[in-house]
Amino acid sequence: MKLEIEIKDLNTDEVTKHELGFIWGMGAFEVFEDNTGMDQVEMHQGVLLGKQKVLCNLAYAAAQVWWEMVKGEPDLPFTYRQFQLWLSEADKEIGQKISEDFKKSAYEGGTMESYYQSIVANMVAATKEEAKGAKKKSRSVKSS
Repeated sequence: MKLEIEIKDLNTDEVTKHELGFIWGMGAFEVFEDNTGMDQVEMHQGVLLGKQKVLCNLAYAAAQVWWEMVKGEPDLPFTYRQFQLWLSEADKEIGQKISEDFKKSAYEGGTMESYYQSIVANMVAATKEEAKGAKKKSRSVKSS
C-alpha cells in the first residue's frame, strides 16, 4: 500500500509531499524495538490492546523499512513527531487503511490477523481452563 503524506513544517507552514509505503514483518518489528526500547512481546500486547503509542510507532517503523528498501535511503525525510501529527490530522480512513494493510501482512506462514486471532483464541481457552480449575477446587474445598 502506498499513500501520499503531507508533512507540514510548523515554523514555516511549508508543506512537503512524500510517497510512502509500509513493509511490515520482522524488519519493522526490529526497527520498532530500536526506536522504542520495547520488545516484541510488549509490541504485540500493545497491538492487541490498541495502544496508540504502539500502533503509531509500528506504522512509523514499517514506513522506515519501506523508505530504506524502496527509496534506498536509511532515514525518512520527516521525524516521528511529524508523522504522528500527520496521522492525527489524517482522515479516519487513512488509519483504517494502514491497520488493514498490517493485518493482511505475512507473518509466520500466515497473516498478522490470523496470528492475533490465534493468540486471542489461546487466551480464551486458557481462561476457560482456569475457570474450570477454580470451580473444581472450590467444590473440593466445600466437600471437605
